[in-house]
Amino acid sequence: MKKKITFVLSYMLVIIILLGCTTTVSNREEKKIKETIDYVLSYDKGYDENINKKISEVNFYVCNYVTFYSLYLGDSVLEKYESTIKHITKDDGKYTVYMTLDMVAKAKEVHGEEEKKDEAEGKDVPVQIVLSKNSDGYHIDSFKEYESLEKAIESNANFK
Repeated sequence: MKKKITFVLSYMLVIIILLGCTTTVSNREEKKIKETIDYVLSYDKGYDENINKKISEVNFYVCNYVTFYSLYLGDSVLEKYESTIKHITKDDGKYTVYMTLDMVAKAKEVHGEEEKKDEAEGKDVPVQIVLSKNSDGYHIDSFKEYESLEKAIESNANFK
């Protein structure tokens, strides 16, 4: 009887360890993933050879904040860009990253009385990004921005 209990407990422990190891993202992986995301989201030279290994052209124009803010402010620059990873999950070789962003973008040309209109700020902007890993590093497969952090938390507990 003791042998059966020991065997079952050992078997369960092995399964827990194996499952834990396959879904855990190391600190090194997390750092590389964050570097990739930050590089792509704040890249200020448009879609070019440096960026095409990290994201498709269609997705780049959806998630690159320099391009996004330039649509509203004219030619602009990110004066502040900070990101915080809330959680990362790994499933079937895909990494899903839940993070918040703080950004300030300013138009390169400011026109006197329109000074306040030539600036945009994003605080605690919740984004969900799916990446895959290939021979060139991490590649952004999809990007989703939520309306607010509260709505993101309601939709997905990984934003807490």
